[in-house]
Amino acid sequence: MTGTAATRARHGRRLSAAQIEEIIELRESRGLSYSAIARRIGCSDGSVEYHCLRAGVVRDSDGPIILRPVRDTGRSRAFTEAEDARMIAMEAEGARVADIARALGRAHNSVASRLYILARRDERGV
Repeated sequence: MTGTAATRARHGRRLSAAQIEEIIELRESRGLSYSAIARRIGCSDGSVEYHCLRAGVVRDSDGPIILRPVRDTGRSRAFTEAEDARMIAMEAEGARVADIARALGRAHNSVASRLYILARRDERGV
């Protein structure tokens, strides 16, 4: 395979469940950087960051997560404690992520990511 087909095959590859678990372990327990994990797994830094965010893996030393906007829509803003509480309450009542995002005036993906992070923190007792 050469050219564009090779690029698509390399970039379109899905990570296995075992690889995703390894990413989480390396980030959470060993504290490796996204780049170091990506080199070890054989994927992109962005893929590692995505799977860490999706799993809610944030090291204490990482500080607040700043989500970079894909489009120039203005500045990203951190979630407040009140928004976190409202999201948790709405999710407990059975609200869909889309409904929660709409109620908070946030993007679907940012709410979904934040819910993963909150669940992971709750699971770890942080």
